[in-house]
Amino acid sequence: MKKINIAYFILIKTLIMMLSGCDEMATLFHGAKPEDPPVTYTVIFDGNGAGGSAPLAQTVNTGTVIHFPDKGSLINMGYIFTGWNMNSSGGGITYPAGASITVTQNMVFYAQWLDSSAPQYTVTFNANGATSGSPPAAEIVYSGVSITIPDQGSLTNMGYTFTGWNVSADGLGTNYVAGSLFMVATDVTLYAKWENQTNENPSIPVPFLSASAKSSTDIMLSWNSIATSSSYNVFRASSENAPYIQIATINEITYIDTGLNPNTTYYYMVSVNTDLGISNRSKVASARTMSAPVVPQGATLAEKFAWIANRADNNVVYDIVVTQSEAIEPTTVSSKGRNVTVILRSASSDDIKTITLSSKTGSLFDIETDGYDNGFTFKIENIILRGKSNNSVLVTVSRYRTFEIGEGAEITENTNSSRNGGGVLVDSGIMNIYGGKIHGNRANSYGGGIYISEGTVNIYGGIIHGNRLDCRSAFYQSKSFSRNIKWHYLWYQYMESLVCWQFLVWSNYNSH
Repeated sequence: MKKINIAYFILIKTLIMMLSGCDEMATLFHGAKPEDPPVTYTVIFDGNGAGGSAPLAQTVNTGTVIHFPDKGSLINMGYIFTGWNMNSSGGGITYPAGASITVTQNMVFYAQWLDSSAPQYTVTFNANGATSGSPPAAEIVYSGVSITIPDQGSLTNMGYTFTGWNVSADGLGTNYVAGSLFMVATDVTLYAKWENQTNENPSIPVPFLSASAKSSTDIMLSWNSIATSSSYNVFRASSENAPYIQIATINEITYIDTGLNPNTTYYYMVSVNTDLGISNRSKVASARTMSAPVVPQGATLAEKFAWIANRADNNVVYDIVVTQSEAIEPTTVSSKGRNVTVILRSASSDDIKTITLSSKTGSLFDIETDGYDNGFTFKIENIILRGKSNNSVLVTVSRYRTFEIGEGAEITENTNSSRNGGGVLVDSGIMNIYGGKIHGNRANSYGGGIYISEGTVNIYGGIIHGNRLDCRSAFYQSKSFSRNIKWHYLWYQYMESLVCWQFLVWSNYNSH
């Protein structure tokens, strides 16, 4: 009985092996088994009532991507061809010519027609801070028609990757990737969206950034120095959450952003370049440019300054353009408004005018305080302020007031025969020197060029030389050096050492 069971087992095993080897035997004697034919589908284009001939049908393998054709020779009087739709009445998605679709079944697409009297709208593409290239051309489209969103074209943005288009410049609106459909219902601007790709090193110290408006077109940035830095990167955006575009790489710790729009807020960050890489970016600092300059009323300088003194407008710039040199009596510079800047300048840097102190004694300009910090600034550029002998200080900067000297400005030829400070007295105010010259002035005791009683002098540029005094130096401060003078810029023409009463400045001298 045991032998019979073994025989059955051998027989069954042999049959299984024979059956399983049929395919191999067939391949051996007849070749490989032919593959199943591919599945194909047909895509048909219907004129949907139009005359002429529709584009030819396309028969393709399943999974094939086809691009929609134009209308071909179809004509529908009084109507505009807008694309193809699987619903003859247009209830589905309308695909414009050039759009693509993956074929997974037999399809019929109906031409879509729009009354030619329908309104047209423009779709504009904005580079949104790209550093080079041009955005795609604007498209003029009938209302209700879809367009295919283009790619970035030739646009590039250093340090950023293009990720699509957005209806908002700050990227907080609806996103549209290249190749998607966008239905047009009104004039619209689509903004390129950029994603930061900078590889930042979090171990590098980050600077502390501050920003302040200098004028209706300029914003001043400053930050603390990082010891290991080789340079600094400056970034700007139109809103706090918008893409930040790199606008400069500099070695200094100050930067003036120029050519901006009046009365507009701008947002900034900085990062540090070191041998270890690039730091994280600083916290955001923002500032709003001042309004477009206002020309004050008045036939003379005295009338213009008096007109400004009686105004209570806030956040305004008054622009006094001097077209001829003149002599004036001591003048008070003030305003009742907040965040006010008064600019005094010549009409051209090629024809600089001179304002001379008349026969009366006193400060040519007294930047007067009312005891409140209301953000008042008096700025001179491309103008010469000339004093006289046996006078007091030429310009006085009072508490909570700022005095700025720009390119082409000069403070000269004034002698303070009774007090400290020949050129400028900083009396608890702030003085910013961006350019120009302070020269040829004299004081009875301290500070032939500048005397700091209280307050701060920020030096970004300019020249101080040839100032005299009868007792001490041409640049004097009554408090500690580090507290009162902030050097943002080092220059060596005329100024060859730090200026304090205990230091000798070669081009400023005393009479002893």
